[in-house]
Amino acid sequence: MEMYPSKFNKHLEKFKNIHKGQSGIFLAPGKSFTEEWDGPPNYTYYTDSVKATVNRMIYLNSRVANSVDYYFFGSEYNTHADWKQQIDEYCKRTPNIVKFASAYENGRSHKEINRGNIYQEQADELGALCWENNLEMFSNDIANYAVFGHSITFPIMQFLLYMGCNPIYLVGCDGGLTAGDNSNNSHIMSLWKVFKIWKNIEYKDVEIVSINPVSLKDLFRNVYISSS
Repeated sequence: MEMYPSKFNKHLEKFKNIHKGQSGIFLAPGKSFTEEWDGPPNYTYYTDSVKATVNRMIYLNSRVANSVDYYFFGSEYNTHADWKQQIDEYCKRTPNIVKFASAYENGRSHKEINRGNIYQEQADELGALCWENNLEMFSNDIANYAVFGHSITFPIMQFLLYMGCNPIYLVGCDGGLTAGDNSNNSHIMSLWKVFKIWKNIEYKDVEIVSINPVSLKDLFRNVYISSS
């Protein structure tokens, strides 16, 4: 299947290989991380890597969310007033963190789609850079082709790969949609398997490592680290 051309991602071209030669770490709000660590982890995988996190990490582990390089969000921004307020406050107090907002999908604005995601105008007010998702195919050129969505985990992985990170460490990425439903989501797990096949074709030299994996156990290389 061919990649989906993007109308809205050209401004992302400046991120191509920006971190080439550096490791990256994706800190997701799964229980394997948020119930184990109440602050930044002390392992070298964390301290030495480009850091990206997502959504509810801002209140599940605010110390991590306040110290990352990149923050990704967008869904439910216009459906829950309290969540919108938390996002707004986080963006205001962390001006040095680059924010990415999911504001477009398959050539349409989420203002038009009206599913609750953030709009371009709202993202602009927060200083966030918007990106366009698609629901068909992963992208190895996110400036020209829309990023594969379904779960925000996949755009983040495509961003880190596009940025040149190698290896990429997964933390708290337990295979579900939210912190409350974060293990063995069958739909998400099937997409992770497709992602691995795609990654091994497009980025065959990039290693992905799961730290304390739950649902992703044995999909990538496993590493186990205790907080004690």
